[in-house]
Formats: sequence, structure tokens, C-alpha cells
Amino acid sequence: MVKVNAIINQMNAGRTHPFLVSCDDSKQYIMKCINNTTNGKALFNEIFASRLAKLLCIQTPYTNIAKLPENIVEANSLLTNNESHPGKCFISEMISGTALGINQISAHKILNDEIFPEIIFFDTLVMNSDRADNKGNWFVKKSTRNLIALDHTNIFRIAQIWDNISLEQDSQNPPEIIKDLDDIAYALLADEYKRRNPETNHPFSPIKRRLSELSEDEINSCFSNIPDEWAISDTDLEAAKKFLHFQIAHSDDIVYKLEQKFGFNKGGYLHG
Repeated sequence: MVKVNAIINQMNAGRTHPFLVSCDDSKQYIMKCINNTTNGKALFNEIFASRLAKLLCIQTPYTNIAKLPENIVEANSLLTNNESHPGKCFISEMISGTALGINQISAHKILNDEIFPEIIFFDTLVMNSDRADNKGNWFVKKSTRNLIALDHTNIFRIAQIWDNISLEQDSQNPPEIIKDLDDIAYALLADEYKRRNPETNHPFSPIKRRLSELSEDEINSCFSNIPDEWAISDTDLEAAKKFLHFQIAHSDDIVYKLEQKFGFNKGGYLHG
């Protein structure tokens, strides 16, 4: 397990204001640790979502669990001021790029349009409320002009306070399309995808197929080796796994509702 060996600075992006750090593998990462704005469920959300995104072949940064030593915390006032805890933390590869939100111009400049339906589907699948009104989570890689999926603190609809009861309530048939998908950024991506791919009527089918083909071992890997100090109970861990299985079982319904919502085969975006 890599260790954090230096705090470079605190980031202004996002709601949790993570830290740019260097680790003992000589690489730089964005780090989130338990503190007065971030709890163990936020870190679990990040590692679970990034693992699932990788399994679904969605472009996303390299992520892992790292160790934040106590001496690093004690020596840095930024960490002590927000009551950061030493121990296991979440790290995400530092990537050069821009995070300015989605508008017609920025959507037109993004090269990897295959990710447009992937992000729409993924955010519905995991009930991600962290991208809609957070421009920092629409990140375009500088070297490739590719949009990548990052920062999934606020999944499971209610972010850091979900539990087995909330996930059971959210296991609706058909699955709910959360209100955050009404954000104009998603509609702009859908419209740009249709402009470039006018003959494609079922853009969510490829990622839905990849989801359906995941093995039980692959699904379990999303939930494995979660640090005890993140305080994810066995009950909540099992509930998260059960929720994912429910969403997978109803992925055809998700695809149908998204095709209707974003106007594929309809000629336009259906608001609400």
C-alpha cells in the first residue's frame, strides 16, 4: 500500500476540498481522508464507484486506497484544522485538464463522445448527485480532450448518509431517474451525441451490455478490502451490494427510461 509522504496543497475544487499529495511511489494524487467534511461512507462511495466504472470501461483516473501517516497529519495545519484522521485514505491519480462545466461549446470540443451515454447511464445506475450542479466534476483531460468520470462522493442519492434503509427505499421498480439528471449538462451531452451519431438509436445498450456481463466475482471486487476505519457496517455493505444487484436486474428499465428522457427515437429532450 502506498503512503502519503507530503501534502502539496489543498484543492479549491469540489465540496470536500481534497488535497494534492505526493506518495512514496513518486507520483501525485488527489487525496480524500476522513475529516470534518468527509466521512467513511464518502470514501467508500469513491472507491466503489471508481472500481465499478473501471469494470464498465468508463474512462476514469487510477484510484486506490493509501495510508496517511500520523506524522504527516500532525505536521500540516491544513490537515489538523479540518480534523483529518490518519490512516486509510482514498487517492485518485492527478491528471492535467480543465473542469469548467458543460455547455454547447465545451461539449462540441470533447472528442470521446462514447462517454456521453456512459456517464448518463452510470450516474443513473449509482444515483450520482455529485455532477449536476458541480462544474468541477465535468473534467476534460488536457492531453486528449477526453471527458473522464471522476469524483463520486455523492452517490446513492443522499451521499454520505445512506444506509440499508435508504437503499431499500431507493430500490424502486422501475428504477428512479434522480432529479439531478434534469441538469442541462446531461441534455447537452445527449444532444451532442445525437448530432454526431444520428443513426444510433440505442446509445445506452453497449454499457448496459457490459454491466449485464459482469461476473459475481467482478461485482464482489467493488466491495472488497474496505478499511475497517471507514466504519462501513456489514449491514450497509450488504445493502449496497443488494442495491447494485437490483439496479443490474432492472437495467433494461433504466435504458428505456433514459432513451425516453433524452429523446432518442423521439427527436428531442423530454424535460422532467
